[in-house]
Amino acid sequence: MAAKKLEVFVDVHSITSFTEEHLELVNKFIPPESRPQLYSSHYLPRGVNHHPPRQLIDIKSLENDLHGAIKDQGMQTARQSSNPQEGAIRSDIDMNGFSLAEDPIAVRRYRKNNKGNWIYSVIEGRTRLKYLSELGITNCIADVYEIEHDADYIRISQILNNQKKPFGAGKPADFKHTLRQLLHINAIDFGDIKLDENLSDDDRTKVATILGEELDIISVKKVTDKTRATIINDVIQEESGVEWVRQFKDEDAVKSWLESNGFHSGKDIEYVPLTPGGPGMIAQKKANIRGDKEYDPQTQYRLVLYLTAPKAESPKNDWETRTIKMHENYMAFERNFMLHMGVTGKDASPDNISLWGSIPQVRESHSRREWNRPNPFKLLPWEKSIGITRS
Repeated sequence: MAAKKLEVFVDVHSITSFTEEHLELVNKFIPPESRPQLYSSHYLPRGVNHHPPRQLIDIKSLENDLHGAIKDQGMQTARQSSNPQEGAIRSDIDMNGFSLAEDPIAVRRYRKNNKGNWIYSVIEGRTRLKYLSELGITNCIADVYEIEHDADYIRISQILNNQKKPFGAGKPADFKHTLRQLLHINAIDFGDIKLDENLSDDDRTKVATILGEELDIISVKKVTDKTRATIINDVIQEESGVEWVRQFKDEDAVKSWLESNGFHSGKDIEYVPLTPGGPGMIAQKKANIRGDKEYDPQTQYRLVLYLTAPKAESPKNDWETRTIKMHENYMAFERNFMLHMGVTGKDASPDNISLWGSIPQVRESHSRREWNRPNPFKLLPWEKSIGITRS
């Protein structure tokens, strides 16, 4: 007698519901006892069942999340908006069928309705669930978690959404959305600190540290340092209403800021934004400018240092280290090179490409007047001795 063929991919256009046989196949491919491994090195709150029961549940008993019904995909717990891969997921189901070899939809056993029946809210798998509902499928195979607190439900939704993604693939907007959700239900404890316009610099540092710890949990530490700083700084500024630090997406954003504050580039002067990686990077930038086909020796090229996002926990130190101290380090680097080449004193003519200044990016480091103007670097004594000037 021939063995029965396993139906790994289910043609959901030809059924109205999943069966116990489908459930048995999922259990063979992905044993329920393997599910705790998802959290082996990550956050798992106390009170969450480690071995979630897997069962068939009616789609009508599912709520999308804390914000609306299943058919409303305008808001998801983990994402700020709909899944960007929704079209691809739908096409895959249409072409290949619904896979029983993938992790099942994960749900939270939420509460009972007035008839005493359990209602569930979705943790992971909303896009697949939405499509099944649209196709008229009446049930789904789900891993059912018992999660007591809404905050843990929100955290786990984001964790599941990111744990299998490549490093850096998570969307900053989704992480900010989750942090704001947690803040608005008072799930992040700042002690006596109030996140408002009266926040002190020291308290802001404490808040940034706490938000950073929360972000590390929900992102599974899969965000770059730059993205991490941007997210934390943005959340603090949005919640407090104060621009504590100034951030820039790219060089064009810096140029726009310079223009809006009266520092215009033209034939006589051109401002060149640069994120410094070290003295050698600055020297390379100067060489690149000279090698450009549009280089004009009569133009004053002013290199302006900026950071995409100062470190959230220590913005002042980060900004000063990578701008003011970077200027000092570079000038020492350049002076040593000149001495090595035998160029000293008046033999060194002023350069039309100068490390001119920096963008003010940390409010506590600047006066109110300085906050909306680029800050020219102060000349070092040896620079003055060879005739360097900076207007």
